[in-house]
Amino acid sequence: MNFQDIVDSNKEQIELVNNLKEIRSYIGNALVRCNEINNNLFVACCSAATNQINAACSNLRNQYTMLRETLIAIDGYELKDTINKIKALYNNEIIDLLLNTIEFDYKEIIRIRRIFNNDADKSNNYSQCFKILSDMIVKIDTLETLFSYTSIINKDLCKGIKDAPLRIRSNTENITQESFKSIIHPIQIMYTQLCMILNVDEKVEPIEIVRVESGTWNFNINLNSDIGKIILGILSKFHEFFVRNFTRQGRKINIAESLDITSTELNIIKIMEEVGIDTSSLKPIAKETAAIIFKQANVFLSANPDVKVNEKVLSRSEDTKKLLNTPMYIEESSVKKQEDKSNDN
Repeated sequence: MNFQDIVDSNKEQIELVNNLKEIRSYIGNALVRCNEINNNLFVACCSAATNQINAACSNLRNQYTMLRETLIAIDGYELKDTINKIKALYNNEIIDLLLNTIEFDYKEIIRIRRIFNNDADKSNNYSQCFKILSDMIVKIDTLETLFSYTSIINKDLCKGIKDAPLRIRSNTENITQESFKSIIHPIQIMYTQLCMILNVDEKVEPIEIVRVESGTWNFNINLNSDIGKIILGILSKFHEFFVRNFTRQGRKINIAESLDITSTELNIIKIMEEVGIDTSSLKPIAKETAAIIFKQANVFLSANPDVKVNEKVLSRSEDTKKLLNTPMYIEESSVKKQEDKSNDN
């Protein structure tokens, strides 16, 4: 595990904390009701006129009823489900303590809500209800701060760039100097060629490695965001084609040298259009430089058969296993064996 694993896990936790924040809004509504009750208690205590006191007491009864309804609106099932999901993602004593106390606080809210039946019960439990609601909000805010802190550290480590347009994680073990070059060098060449095609000034928007992390090698690369998407598209299409054309003999297909494959399976113009690029004036130069780009994609994926680019996992071993287990491939394999047997006879 490296720090990026914590960051990725943290993103899921932040989404769950956002669920808690929705629940927090209902808790906030309940606190608004509590403040209204406070105001009416003040009026009732400070008023000398009987009619003002009676009016304040009547308002209090209505506001206690509204408070109870607001407490009912807090979704206990969603709260418990979200708490369990956060615990499953990340085992941390401090976070577990906060989550456990939030869950306990909610159970107390249920208990208080159920005994809001008469004026005496309401007045006796009101202050405790107010305190529990306030504590729950503080704890949810604390959780949000804790999870946000990881994102803040990650941004500082990445030179202030929160989400680099291109993030490469190679799971290849024992990376040498040569294999290290095979990760960075092909991406640099692809970027240079794509800058030329799209008329992007590489001096103004240079490729920049903002962070390298060991463990399983992780690279956060800052570059033109559209080109980053195109590089991801090229690598994805190249990988998918390799897997589809996997043969039992284990032959490698040199995609970069096949004009037919380049024009059909790896259509760089189509990849650009999928990103949203207007290619009307780019087709001639794109076709001229496509072979160079695909060759570098071949170099990159050959050196990194198990790699993750942004959120896309490109694993030849896993995807090939899936292919070998598909009914179509098994059927083709059986037919091939029968053909080979017939030829031998």
